Amino acid sequence: MGPKAYTIPVFDLLMSLGTAIDLLSPRLSGHHMRVAYISLALATTLKLDDLERRQLVIAAMIHDIGAFTEAERIELLRFEADDNDVHATVGFEFLRRFPLFREIAQIVRFHHLDWADGRGSTQSGESVPRMSHLLHLADRVDAAVGPERHILVQADNIRRRIESGQGAKFRPDHVGAFLQLSRYESFWLDLTFPNLEVFLARDTSLGELKLSIEQLTELAQLFCHLIDFKSPYTATHSSGVAATAAAIAGHCGFSTLEQREIAVSGLLHDLGKLALPAEILNKPAALTDEEFSSVQAHAYYSKRMLEGIRDLATIVGWGCAHHERLDGRGYPFHDSVDELPLGARIVAVADVLTALSEDRPYRGGMTQSQVVQVLEEMAGGGKLDGQLVALVREHFDDIQQRRSSSQRAASSTYRELAARLPLPSVDRAHPRAAISADQL
Repeated sequence: MGPKAYTIPVFDLLMSLGTAIDLLSPRLSGHHMRVAYISLALATTLKLDDLERRQLVIAAMIHDIGAFTEAERIELLRFEADDNDVHATVGFEFLRRFPLFREIAQIVRFHHLDWADGRGSTQSGESVPRMSHLLHLADRVDAAVGPERHILVQADNIRRRIESGQGAKFRPDHVGAFLQLSRYESFWLDLTFPNLEVFLARDTSLGELKLSIEQLTELAQLFCHLIDFKSPYTATHSSGVAATAAAIAGHCGFSTLEQREIAVSGLLHDLGKLALPAEILNKPAALTDEEFSSVQAHAYYSKRMLEGIRDLATIVGWGCAHHERLDGRGYPFHDSVDELPLGARIVAVADVLTALSEDRPYRGGMTQSQVVQVLEEMAGGGKLDGQLVALVREHFDDIQQRRSSSQRAASSTYRELAARLPLPSVDRAHPRAAISADQL
């Protein structure tokens, strides 16, 4: 038997990510799916080949992945949005790090570039993919749709706005395809259909990924950076949890493959924070009840986003339960001792240990005795697995060395990107009074 392979349906993966990104605000609901549908309809009208259609739809489903704040995303919904290429550059820098997304990254990079009567065919000496301009048009069509009036009433006005941008903002042939497509009421009504993803799944063949554990780790690392790099406070957290969980699992007798799988679980355990605006993560003051409820929801979204991908069920199950407690008083599902497998208990301990050990603006990382004391108190209170806590105490130096090494590497990557990209910043004049890593 050869090395284990993990089958990942591409459509399911991207739909989950796009939906999570749109959860930043109710005003964003369904944006990525609608842009993907418009892109596909335009590509079909223009008779693009199968590879171009596939690349365009993938890019459309995650095109705003580099926009970390709610304010930025809402600004992008304005038809004439200002400074709207920053998030595209950020998205490009993240996506190009994973082989599957390297060509997609180029499309995302230029998806707000105006055609400018042909000058937009290149940028800084680089050729701009045609699909970038098609995605630009699809994105602006959706931005022109308002929520207050029936879609068919708006159609003529949207047509006029797009046609007025012919040549300056949009490629003329793309505008021609849109004007042809927009004659059909079915096109507009599809955009407001509640289950739009049904049409996308039916009309798009994105296939499946067959990933080795090494490739799965690379993919998880990409998502880890998208999650954690929203804030300097959390920039290395998931990397620390991954290394800590793998170290604990090794001391529990997990196989080498299982240790690597639980590391992937650690990288993905906060995946639901894609739905959490950077404004909340970086807020220096106390959170409102509504904001804290958004924080708690991240564990729920971590599970719902990927639970339908069969080959990731065990890995996702371990990570998404990191806020559950053995006494059933955790969240969001209130699973208790009989419902939490060993892998989930390991990730829960790893999450707390990492949070306590990290330096924070409002406190330094705790000492060994302080960390062990908190873990033992939580174990004694029925929250964490006492046997795992005893194992951590026994192998503390080895576990901490592996955590620290992993977080230093993640910190280096963050600093390298932050030097070139406008990643979210924080007001360091204020102590962090609201969210701490202990709560996340």
